[in-house]
Amino acid sequence: MSFTAVSHSQWIEKIKKELKKEDLSDFNVAITPSISIDPFFGRKPHKTGGNRIEKDWKNKQVYRSSTLDNTILLEDLVGGINTVEIYVDTAKNNWKKLLEEVIFDYIKLTFIVTDEAHLKKEELVEQLKAVVKDPAIKDRSTIFRSNAVEFVEQLTNHFKAIVALLDQSPSIEERNSFFDSLRIDRKISAKMISELAIADTIDIISRNICRGFSMEERCVKMHAYCEIDTDETLERSYIDLGSKALNAALASYDAICIAPASEERASFHHRISRNIHHLLKEEAVLHQSRSAYSGAFQVNEITNVISHKIWEGISR
Repeated sequence: MSFTAVSHSQWIEKIKKELKKEDLSDFNVAITPSISIDPFFGRKPHKTGGNRIEKDWKNKQVYRSSTLDNTILLEDLVGGINTVEIYVDTAKNNWKKLLEEVIFDYIKLTFIVTDEAHLKKEELVEQLKAVVKDPAIKDRSTIFRSNAVEFVEQLTNHFKAIVALLDQSPSIEERNSFFDSLRIDRKISAKMISELAIADTIDIISRNICRGFSMEERCVKMHAYCEIDTDETLERSYIDLGSKALNAALASYDAICIAPASEERASFHHRISRNIHHLLKEEAVLHQSRSAYSGAFQVNEITNVISHKIWEGISR
């Protein structure tokens, strides 16, 4: 028995009938004020998701030097944290005590100088020289963070800078240093479809730019930050953090930071944050299969819309 194919218009009429609503625009998904996606699709050909390199993400944690506790840091490292960023927010720090017993060979450690510290990089290097050999130090201005509203404009400028650099045929050292400074740090929301599309856009455009300059690797690193947005109960806060971390894992970020929901009982809350990593890896096994959404129609549609907007900006 054969069935007649359902057209797009028939499908939309069926939705209107079932929802008892003539205007379906209320269901549109707003990505930015200028980009809105219709969530109802017909049977039309569509592309599959971006190509993904199957790899583990880095378990990351961020600390401030003024509140850094050596015991908490060591517990995090023993518990699976392998990427550490310390925001230096005061000029005087007892680095020998703060970093006591930390084995630097097995972690990626970065120091970020903030305005509050009133400290030059050279001064920080001098403070650290007895503790850390060749410390990685960044200025806060080099950290790239974006929210949904600013996303298109910021990412367009981001990739313009990359293309301008590659046009100058830099050395490998200059290129890698530049890409590291333009790393994309994104504060993750709980909106799964939007986050997957945004990450897919970054991945696809980055890979296309790299291929254009005969580079095999993706030229942009992506770090995700999962933080609570409001003062909810601890149970609700950790559900929120878990949802955001799940989005970041599915979106193939290179490193994921899950901030503790509270600094009271710090040891306990840092352990809960680490356990979210372990649940996503050891229970859900998302570090082995990180392209489950590949081919999802709505994600691909949003990705295509955002990508075209950004390419238009790059081409100007």
